[in-house]
Amino acid sequence: MIDRRTFVALGAGTALGALGHAHLPARSPRTGAGRLAALGVKPPAHLPYKGEAEGTSILTIFDPRSGQSQTTLLPIPEAHGLVALPGGGFAVLGNHRHALILDAALQPRLPLIAPDDREFGGHGVLVGGHLLVSLRTSRKQDEAHPGELLLLDLATGKVLDRRSSGGYEPHDMTTLRDGRIVVANYGNRRRSDLASYAALEPTLAFLSPRDLSLADVVKGPQLGALSHLSEGPDGRLALLPATLMALAPSAVKTVTQALGGVLPDLSAPEIIEQKIGAPSPVLTLDVATGTWRSFLVDPARQRRPQSLAYHPGVKAWFVTYPFSEQVARLGDDGEVTFCAGFAAGIPYVRGVAVLPGDDGLYVSGQFRGLARLDARDLAVTARFDVPLHDCTHLHALPT
Repeated sequence: MIDRRTFVALGAGTALGALGHAHLPARSPRTGAGRLAALGVKPPAHLPYKGEAEGTSILTIFDPRSGQSQTTLLPIPEAHGLVALPGGGFAVLGNHRHALILDAALQPRLPLIAPDDREFGGHGVLVGGHLLVSLRTSRKQDEAHPGELLLLDLATGKVLDRRSSGGYEPHDMTTLRDGRIVVANYGNRRRSDLASYAALEPTLAFLSPRDLSLADVVKGPQLGALSHLSEGPDGRLALLPATLMALAPSAVKTVTQALGGVLPDLSAPEIIEQKIGAPSPVLTLDVATGTWRSFLVDPARQRRPQSLAYHPGVKAWFVTYPFSEQVARLGDDGEVTFCAGFAAGIPYVRGVAVLPGDDGLYVSGQFRGLARLDARDLAVTARFDVPLHDCTHLHALPT
């Protein structure tokens, strides 16, 4: 069995001399077509923090070629994930009880409310022209029920099917190239599990696209809540096991021990959220063989992962670590390199996205700022001053 200590030890033994940027020949960047979208949160008091019961959300759509952005206020709180819909428009999914269908003109068309004592998990995918969303037990309750998936009619919001998520507290999901749907379940059976992580049961559920039946459930390493995932080459998935604790002397001591006795430098994001992030690797899973691998080459720079994207042009995954303010690149060869948020001009780096036909990647700040990095070496190629209103993820929109 591979436990947290083993993963940290394996990762810490990796050569750290390869962490700097490679010096590659200069070239003109190839910028692809497409736009970027970010969902922010605006509470009633108009202050830049989360956690209020009511409020509006903000959708920002940005065109890197023109540098122009469009901002739309949304009448739901805590918007988190975005799904582009056929024919235009979006499904906006909250990380609470609310969701919203927007038409092609970005006007609210259909509000959605989670069933009593349930909350949306913040992400979704399209299945046969319908919307599949994750559903968890309300975090106001101490004990969690097994997670569920709802298949919703986009025209009426009617529940067409209701299935097991294959675990507790489902969050992110994606459709694989072979058509199957995979769902990442945090794994917390109790609310306290998201603070201690001692009793987590993280799982990945694979569902048939034909009838949403569970084809397989894979147990994840108990390193943290399995939050976000992205498919890469050769039937491999990358996943992020998030581990964060309330900012307190005991938690600082725990992180210090995980860093080999080195006291962590608390970042502004940690002070803002009053949480501290423990070292968290990037995990990969070979779906065919069930083989897990961990990549933790620099625990101090890999604290609290957030967003994840795969770039097929360079065969690499990219991860943001907001609590250690880093962007990490995991190459197909297993090499991990970093770019500091400071170097990219992005405080509180949070989102990451890849546009089709673009040899760069885009990263976003929590409150403001976008940067374009060369996907080969993480060199900064462009910066954009865009207000993002307390956003978590960055979404690549289809052309």
